[in-house]
Amino acid sequence: MAQINSGNASVAVGTWVTNAYQVSGNVGANGAAVDVNGVANAAPAAVYWSYVYAANGVGQSLGYQIAASDGTYKVRLHFAETGGQAVGARRFDVVVNGTNVDDNVDIRQRAGALNKAYVAEYDVVVSGGTGIGLDLVNRTNTAAILQGIELVRVNEEGVDTPTVELQVSTDDGANWRSIASGLTLDRRGQGHYDWTVDAATTTSNTARIRAIATVNNSLTGGILQVSDVSDEGFEIANAGQSYYVNDGSLAGDEYTTAVGSNANTGKSADAPMASLAALLRAYDLDAGDVIYVDTGLYNLATNVVLSSDDSGVTIVGASGHGSVLDRGNTTNGAWALQFAGADDVTLRGWYSGAGSTGSGRRMERTPTGWC
Repeated sequence: MAQINSGNASVAVGTWVTNAYQVSGNVGANGAAVDVNGVANAAPAAVYWSYVYAANGVGQSLGYQIAASDGTYKVRLHFAETGGQAVGARRFDVVVNGTNVDDNVDIRQRAGALNKAYVAEYDVVVSGGTGIGLDLVNRTNTAAILQGIELVRVNEEGVDTPTVELQVSTDDGANWRSIASGLTLDRRGQGHYDWTVDAATTTSNTARIRAIATVNNSLTGGILQVSDVSDEGFEIANAGQSYYVNDGSLAGDEYTTAVGSNANTGKSADAPMASLAALLRAYDLDAGDVIYVDTGLYNLATNVVLSSDDSGVTIVGASGHGSVLDRGNTTNGAWALQFAGADDVTLRGWYSGAGSTGSGRRMERTPTGWC
C-alpha cells in the first residue's frame, strides 16, 4: 500500500508520505477544516490541508506517474472542495493509463458540502512495467484539484476481518498467557493496544510479546493463524518508587545486593543499574521517587541531566561509606549534575565541591557526613 499526501512536499501525515510522482500541475495549501466523519476510507483530516491543481482552462490537467509493479490495484483519490466553488463550477475527468475511468467529477456535488471529504475508488490493472499514469483533465475553466492518492495492491489470497491475540511470556518464551484477544486491524494491517502491565519479570530481559493473527480466508473457507515474537527479551519492572544504582563492586554497599548493570531494571536491591544517567533515561520519574546510589566511584562521561520530568525526585548517596559522582572534566558546561528544568530535587547527603576536578564537577557523600 502507498499513501501520498498530495501537495505537501515537506510534511508527512502518519503513514501518508510527502508528495511524490507528480509530473504536471501546481501545489497549494488552504488549512481548511475538512469533515471526514462518515466517509468510507477517508484520509486523516490533515491530508486535505494541502492539494495539487491543474492550470485553469478547459483541457488543462494535472498528472502523476506512479511507479508500481505489474498487478491489480485499487486507486483511491481523496478530494474536498475547499475553494468555495458552487456545484458545477469545478468539473474534471479522471484518466488512468490513458483510459477515462470517471467523467465530470464534481467534488462539491458528490461530497454534498463544502469542506467535506470525498473518496473515489477505481480498479486498475498494471501490465508491461508501465506503472500507473494518472491525469485529472479540466471540463471547466476552474482547475481540477487533488488532496491525496492511495494505492492498494489487490491480493487474491487475502483474508477477511483478521483479528489478533496478544500474549506475554516472562520466562523467555517457555510459557505464555493472553493479554488481549479479538483485536482488530486497520486497512493497513496495523493496530494498537494499551496494556496495563500486571506482572514483573523475575529475571533480567526475559519478557517477550507474541502476536497471533487469526484470519478467515474467503477463498478457501479455512482459518489460518500466523504469529511473531519480539526479537529480543525485555524487562518488566516491579511497581514502587525506589530505584537503585551500584558500581561494579559489592564492597561497602548499603542499599544493594548485586553489582550494577544497565541491563537490570534498577527497581530492586538485587537488580541495580550501573549508571544514574541511564536510569534517568529509562524511567519517567515523578515526585516522591527515590534513587539510592550505593557506595562507589562513578566516573561520568557526560553530565547527568535532570529535566522538568524529574521534578520532586530524591537522590540518596551511601551514608556510611561514600558515593562519588565524578565528572572528571573542568571545561565550561561540564557538571556532575545538570538541572535542566527540574524543580524540588532533593540531594540527600551529597557535597558539591572541587575535589581534584574543579568546583561543581564532583558530587560526593562521605562517611563523616557533610563536607
